[in-house]
Amino acid sequence: MNSIEYAKKSAENKKLDITYLNTSYLEVDLKSDKFDLVVLIYTDLGVLIPTERESLLEMIFRILKKGGTFIFDVLKDREIEKKTSHKTWEVSNIGFWKESPYLALSESFLYQKEKVILFQHNIVDTEENIETYRFWTHFFSLQKRQEGLVPIAGK
Repeated sequence: MNSIEYAKKSAENKKLDITYLNTSYLEVDLKSDKFDLVVLIYTDLGVLIPTERESLLEMIFRILKKGGTFIFDVLKDREIEKKTSHKTWEVSNIGFWKESPYLALSESFLYQKEKVILFQHNIVDTEENIETYRFWTHFFSLQKRQEGLVPIAGK
């Protein structure tokens, strides 16, 4: 949220007419032909399942103005097996996962055929409560983009 507030203040100071949204891009209902630019960062396209990815790309194509730009990033599938993580554990008094003491047990699982890695983190607090976070990351190749599976949106 701090990033959105900073961006809004910066645009206001520069007298730029920019709309920032902090919402789920899978659930938002936006008007057609409204945006000059859509940016999807931190390889977000790669964490979606194929039907969500297709739905999102269709929505982006619909909301972009003629000549609009869609900027996104994905991870390459080259040497995907080297992108997995070893099993690790970490004890912290305060850190990324919680603002109180915790144990983090992390590992990854490679699904070679699907070009997907699951990064899983089990976070255990001092009361022995366990929270599990799973991050599915899809990897892409130039061949798939050329086949139309990862279209570049624009009009």
